[in-house]
Amino acid sequence: MSTMSNSYIFTVLQVLAIAVLSRAIYLRFLHPLRIYPGPFLASVSNIWKFYHYLTGSLNVVEQQLHQRYGPVVRTGPESLSFSNPEAFESIYGFNHGFEKGDFYAFARDPNTGASNIFSARTHAEHRNCRRKVAGAALTTSHIRSYSPIIARHVQHFLTKLSAASADAKDNVLNVAEPIHALTFNTLVELIYGPSLSPANQPWTETASGEGILPAFRAISKFGWGASYIPLLAWLMSTGPMIKMTRKPTFNAAGIPTGIGALAARAKLLLLEEPDLVTGVDQPSVAKSMLVMEKGDSRHMEPKEVYRECFNLLFAGPGSTAAAVTGVLERLGSEEGMLWQERIRSDLNHANDASESRVLDAVVRESMRYSAPFPTAFPREVQPGAEKAIAGVETPLPIGTIVGANSWIVSHDKSLWGSDAGQWKPERWLDVKGIAEKKSLEDRFVVFSKGPRGCIGKDIAMLVVAQAVAGIVSNWQIERVGQMKGGGWLEMQVQWCGLKLTKI
Repeated sequence: MSTMSNSYIFTVLQVLAIAVLSRAIYLRFLHPLRIYPGPFLASVSNIWKFYHYLTGSLNVVEQQLHQRYGPVVRTGPESLSFSNPEAFESIYGFNHGFEKGDFYAFARDPNTGASNIFSARTHAEHRNCRRKVAGAALTTSHIRSYSPIIARHVQHFLTKLSAASADAKDNVLNVAEPIHALTFNTLVELIYGPSLSPANQPWTETASGEGILPAFRAISKFGWGASYIPLLAWLMSTGPMIKMTRKPTFNAAGIPTGIGALAARAKLLLLEEPDLVTGVDQPSVAKSMLVMEKGDSRHMEPKEVYRECFNLLFAGPGSTAAAVTGVLERLGSEEGMLWQERIRSDLNHANDASESRVLDAVVRESMRYSAPFPTAFPREVQPGAEKAIAGVETPLPIGTIVGANSWIVSHDKSLWGSDAGQWKPERWLDVKGIAEKKSLEDRFVVFSKGPRGCIGKDIAMLVVAQAVAGIVSNWQIERVGQMKGGGWLEMQVQWCGLKLTKI
């Protein structure tokens, strides 16, 4: 019996080995994408991409591959990476032949499959979501009404920064975590209003806010990364795994903490006690959504409001924190000292931070130089779009996963010139004429392009401008050491040391 059992197991293993080898041979030598260059391991398994993603270096590795192989590189068995701006425009512009596939399943409801504006599969579905979200809560007038809330959070941040600096050795602080707290707390209140925090405190300073920042960084990092491995993505979406990853956490006093506590509070407000959101004078994204009457094309049911609000909170704070940190790191460098003085001088002649051309130039150049989203957002080729990407001559198989990394495009010398690898804010100021200005704006792909570009970019730019203006107006900053972190879904910074000298 034992001999027969061993023989059976051996036969099964042989069959599996032959199947794996046969698939590897097919993918590498017979698959339609075999004509595109790239690493051998990438052509036979997504584990290659998953590994480099987890190390936080995928954007750098892909840039090196493009420098070696050219504008099109095979980065997965059914995946291609593009580096030229024309391909970026084809994939993310107004061509509707590229849609979001199963890669984005992690951002869809595991029970109903319902999407939010980020994970909407088709362009029609996204257009419907965008009309509801942007039309209800993110118009120019809405953004303007949020400015005082941002200013209040920035002032609270500056007060805490001043106290921490006074206590720090040589006035040197790691500002990465405080900046993430600033962007998170700001967006929590902008999205849900003042009623989310029972104590009317910034969420990270409440008992329930304990551990919330590392929890969000982890879910952002691993939720996105798991999608590179379909089997792992499926496993993460199963009932037992969902229960395990969403298991409530509590502090020593028994108070709920982490993402679970925030989600529970948000559900209570939006699904059970919406009057706590709509009954206050202060504007918020959720309030603007909830007051839309039935019959209005922008109306959403409470569960839909909950999904869209949580999506904004998932997508916004980390990338905005990366942007603020990246700007300060550049300003703290040797070449950035002069730009600090120029920003202060320009702010003296502006009504607020958003009117400073110098500050805007520094922010945009810093975001180009160290993109907050250093990853490609994959799309699937749809019927009719097999040859729609600029430069592709051989039709791509339907379902091919394509993407262009904004970090790589933002460092493309053919697009930005021989000084693409240098930080030069003056490129945004030395603009001659409307045509040149439009050309520069078209090349700025940090927030992606087309109808599916970042819906929260105006809020992000407002937060970044006010935060940077507040710091530079109060301190001379000097970088201490090199910024440390990794590029996952968004750039996550663990260390950004700044010496703060009070002005």
